[in-house]
Amino acid sequence: MAEFKLNSSLALYTDVSYSRQGSTNRGYNEGSPFDNRLNLDYINLPLFIKYYLKQGLALELGPQLGYLMNAKYKSKQVESPLVRDITNDFETLDVSLGLGASYKTEWGFIFGLRYTFGFNSINKSIDYESAELRNAVFQLHFGYLFK
Repeated sequence: MAEFKLNSSLALYTDVSYSRQGSTNRGYNEGSPFDNRLNLDYINLPLFIKYYLKQGLALELGPQLGYLMNAKYKSKQVESPLVRDITNDFETLDVSLGLGASYKTEWGFIFGLRYTFGFNSINKSIDYESAELRNAVFQLHFGYLFK
């Protein structure tokens, strides 16, 4: 994590983080339970402007770039469990906008909550009801700010 003060209440902030994103679909099909999971593993790089409301407490807003490391489809059906690599079915780059709040302690620890919404469709070749698939993620983050 790195933060560069612009003035007493504004700062530029960036970090590098790992994020597992995706979806889960559970239910029953003809009396048989299923648990289908889509796991998307990203390395994210946000570049946020932070506005400090008071010492340590800040609002943050800005773009985030995400690089897709891999994508797996896991199906836990009783009759036919399946794990499949579907990385090539998704776009490698995810561009999103993040909005959140964070708190920085005087010792340099930062923790916060943010919501990111993807601008671009990440669907490359999967046929869903809607061809537009976008990431929308709540993130709880914590770390140490190097000075």
